[in-house]
Amino acid sequence: MSIIVMAVLGLTQITFAQDTTRMIQKSVSKKKKVSLSLDAQFIDGVRDFETATLHSFSNLTRMFLGGEYLFSDISKFTLRFPVVFQKDNVDFSIPGFTSTSSDQFFTDRLRLGAEGKLFLRTVLGRISWFTEGYLPTMTGYKNVEYRFLNHPALAYGLKNLMPIAGSHVFILGSVGHIMKFEKSFRDMERDYGDELAASFGAGYAILPLLTPVVRLQYSYIFPFKETFKSHIIRKDKKGASAVHVAPSLSVPIHENLAVRADSRVLIHRDKINGGDAGHLWGNFEDEGDYAVSLGIRVGII
Repeated sequence: MSIIVMAVLGLTQITFAQDTTRMIQKSVSKKKKVSLSLDAQFIDGVRDFETATLHSFSNLTRMFLGGEYLFSDISKFTLRFPVVFQKDNVDFSIPGFTSTSSDQFFTDRLRLGAEGKLFLRTVLGRISWFTEGYLPTMTGYKNVEYRFLNHPALAYGLKNLMPIAGSHVFILGSVGHIMKFEKSFRDMERDYGDELAASFGAGYAILPLLTPVVRLQYSYIFPFKETFKSHIIRKDKKGASAVHVAPSLSVPIHENLAVRADSRVLIHRDKINGGDAGHLWGNFEDEGDYAVSLGIRVGII
């Protein structure tokens, strides 16, 4: 068939060989539609509580097992399932009392996401949409509080990427909304309140395969409400806000192999009723003082 086509088009054997070589090279370098990913995350200072006599806190290590499916050139689907190792610590300042610690394993909520390019060229650069669902799949936890953390939620929003002409700098931004659904356990019901978030940052392409990014993120959560047998036992009068700085680094070694590192450091978080409001967000990342992640993605199919 190739010989017939070549004859009809009047192509030489040399041209045909060159075209075939380029086609093979293009086929080899094509990005796989299905990829597997593995992310390791460490979160410090979860459920931090301190009095004059004791200081209790937890450190979490999470392994995200996941995958990615490229539906088309402009859209993709993702899946992530976290397995958690938690170390609880209690430090006493009372003479005669020794510090204690305990460990536990459990799973976190399954996360299903989708993303697509909305406008490829605008004044703000390329604009994309994103959404992610949090499904209640936490098992193996000992803390009753985690039964309420195991609530369904839906996040969605827009983000942009805008290169600066004539430089290696690019601008990033995003706006999003997380809709959180009520969770019930033993006649008690909790509503963490919806969350609004926005971020702004910049990156620099030092090399084609080395792109550090720094973002500043602001989030606001609506008032928290808790009821027992349909009677309100707690309802905050106002919401709370938090500010994080999030540096990250991406190294795409190949179209089908990429490594990344990112972190999230707390700068400010409001206090509610005299205490830290981190637990009101209903998500481990928002409770800790900082979180660090390392990840790898490998194309397979």
